[in-house]
Amino acid sequence: MRFPFPETVAIAHRGAHGPAHPENSLAAVRRAIELGARMVEFDALDLADGTVVVSHDRRRKLDGASVDLRTATRELLGSALDTSVPRVEPYLRLIAESGVLLNFDWKGTLDGVGRIAGLLSGHGIAERTIVSLGHPAAVARLKARCPEAAVGLPMDKWRSDLPEPVGRLPGARHDHREYVRALIRRSGADALMLFHSLASPEVARTVREEGAGLFLWTANDVETFEWLLRYSPDGIATNVIERQLRAASRS
Repeated sequence: MRFPFPETVAIAHRGAHGPAHPENSLAAVRRAIELGARMVEFDALDLADGTVVVSHDRRRKLDGASVDLRTATRELLGSALDTSVPRVEPYLRLIAESGVLLNFDWKGTLDGVGRIAGLLSGHGIAERTIVSLGHPAAVARLKARCPEAAVGLPMDKWRSDLPEPVGRLPGARHDHREYVRALIRRSGADALMLFHSLASPEVARTVREEGAGLFLWTANDVETFEWLLRYSPDGIATNVIERQLRAASRS
């Protein structure tokens, strides 16, 4: 994970999902690898007992009931574990065997950061993983426990106030450059992972001046992906990885 990448990578967002391969399923991740994706993304969080599972949402509907995964345990989930709410280990083994890059989007607790550090190191994939961490305090914690992994800070809007260690930032409305510079320096993140509407030439330029990576999300069609290439990001998450790879092969 040395930035900038030689060229922009198409990231299979939640795998190569579709009717036959639900998003964030092991089948969708395997399908993305089979298609030739160089990088895949999936979401993970921790249950109350520390079990790490693959899920984007903290609250899931299981057997007709709404379940808060933050308070759930393996015993409570029962047969839903490894079916509707799969454990993360098979995904990490697949990544290890395939050699692809991984964007590991952590939706879990701050305490769970130590667990994912151990999982990535244990599977030998830390050096080709960038972990998305929405809580700035988690960035330093993961880097201390797993220095081989890169850490990205996701942003879907410019926020004037963030939890420590970032705190109050310069007003983004007036100067995106100072905002981005302060965000990278205070958080210690290796990369910014921005919702694509936040991208601009000045933002991209400032990220590079700070020696950081730039990732954009999420392209829902090939046209949006191609439009975002103007910012020369390291990666663009796409929900149409099969179409994107097909288009790239024709160019």
